[in-house]
Amino acid sequence: MLGEFVSNAWTSGVLEEGPGMIALAVVIGAFVGLIFGLITMQVARFLSFAMGRNFGGARWALISMALGAMAFGIMTAADKD
Repeated sequence: MLGEFVSNAWTSGVLEEGPGMIALAVVIGAFVGLIFGLITMQVARFLSFAMGRNFGGARWALISMALGAMAFGIMTAADKD
């Protein structure tokens, strides 16, 4: 199992193929989704306060983080390069 994560070459052997590349893509996707979710949450909160309603919650950020992680993981796993 550790043979897939270790490389003796000067290249980034961990990220060339295998589960290391997919795991990194999932982490990056979760981060991108989290940022998008936080921005969406702030815009929705601003618009709701402007209309006189109280809107709150972190569900947008958590849902976007999960969707971003899944999307990046699927795109990386399906990559044919």
